[in-house]
Amino acid sequence: MSEGKRFEKEQMRGAKFHGCALGQAEFDDVDLADARFSNVNLRGASFTNTTLQGAKLKDVNLANVSIEDANISGLTILGYNIEELIKGAEFDDVDLADARFSNVNLRGASFTNTTLQGAKLKDVNLANVSIDDANISGLTVLGYNVEELIKGARQKKG
Repeated sequence: MSEGKRFEKEQMRGAKFHGCALGQAEFDDVDLADARFSNVNLRGASFTNTTLQGAKLKDVNLANVSIEDANISGLTILGYNIEELIKGAEFDDVDLADARFSNVNLRGASFTNTTLQGAKLKDVNLANVSIDDANISGLTVLGYNVEELIKGARQKKG
């Protein structure tokens, strides 16, 4: 597969991508539920109205990826903690309920109007991450419930 490929209105449930160069690829209204991405370059790819429910991404480059109006509940992202893994990614209007991020670099990522309910982050770089207008019920970072931390900070302040 080559850089800049366009996938539109395709049923790719359970697809397996290994060693592919899919930078700048466009996934528009694609069913990628339970798909597997291993050792794939997705730099600059866009996922719009796409289902990635239950998908697994391992050792992928997600730098500058755009994810909009997508279902990513149960998404698992595993990889090396390398500087460019997800640097600057934008998660806008995305359902990341119960998603698992392990050993990834989210530095500079933004989460806007995103559901993070029940998401688990382990060994994740969150430097300069922005989370706005998001459902964070049950979100845990370093074993701490983020919603409870924020609630405590607000009580202390006011």
